[in-house]
Amino acid sequence: MLTKQQLSHFRQLLESELAEIQAQIDGWRRDIGDPDYGEAAGVDDLGDESTRIFQKESELENIHRAQGRLRQIEHALERLDNGVYGVSEVSGQPIPVERLEAIPWTTVLVGETLPEP
Repeated sequence: MLTKQQLSHFRQLLESELAEIQAQIDGWRRDIGDPDYGEAAGVDDLGDESTRIFQKESELENIHRAQGRLRQIEHALERLDNGVYGVSEVSGQPIPVERLEAIPWTTVLVGETLPEP
């Protein structure tokens, strides 16, 4: 069982990570939405266009991965609110503090996997 101080610490970690990831996503979205994004000054050949397309696809993939992490962090914060943070969703066993320090949004013990939805 985690102490109130530990729970507060993990809430701060999760909220900080959430804000950082959201800022990254916002930056990627601005880049993709910017009409001048990736435009070379006066140069408009197929190579430049290919590079711009690749960069946008790469940033879209980054956004997708980051949104997945956001969902994990939001779920961990919900678990904090519900009083079950730090307990495995699979076995019901406590998750070691060292694991929570490394991956504060984890909901399982090492070697456990959640069933597919």
